[in-house]
Amino acid sequence: MPSDGHGNKFVFTSVGSFPVDCGSEDITGHFDGWGQGHVFGPPNNRHVELGVFHFVFTYTNADGDEFVWRDVGPDLQYEVDGVLFVAITGRSTASGDAGRNNVVLGHVVIRDPFGTPDVVFVAGKDLGPLDDLACDALT
Repeated sequence: MPSDGHGNKFVFTSVGSFPVDCGSEDITGHFDGWGQGHVFGPPNNRHVELGVFHFVFTYTNADGDEFVWRDVGPDLQYEVDGVLFVAITGRSTASGDAGRNNVVLGHVVIRDPFGTPDVVFVAGKDLGPLDDLACDALT
C-alpha cells in the first residue's frame, strides 16, 4: 500500500471477481489493487488530481491455468473549459468506459471519464479487450 502523504493524498483499495464468457467455456476473473490520488487545490490550477494505481487482474480457467495482467501507471485528471479529462500513461485497461475494455500500451486521453466517456486521443499499441486476451490465453 502507498503512503497517504501525511493526509495530503487519498488511498483506496479494490478487490473483486467477475465471470468471463469465452464462448466455448467460462473463466473467472479477479482483480486486486490500490490507487493513490493527490488532489491539487484551486485557484487557477487546471490540474485537478494526479493518481497512481496498481491493479492485478488474474483470470483462471477450470483447469487452474492462469493469465495475469498488471495495470500500473499514473493518471492525470485536468479541466479544460470546465470539462474533466483524464490522461492515462502506461498500461491502460480503461480506454473507453472505465471497464475492462481495450488495453492500450501508451497514452490515452478520455473526456468526461465519470460521465459519458469519450476517448479523444490514443498513442501506442492497442491490444484489444483484456477479457479477450485472457480468453485467448486460457481456452
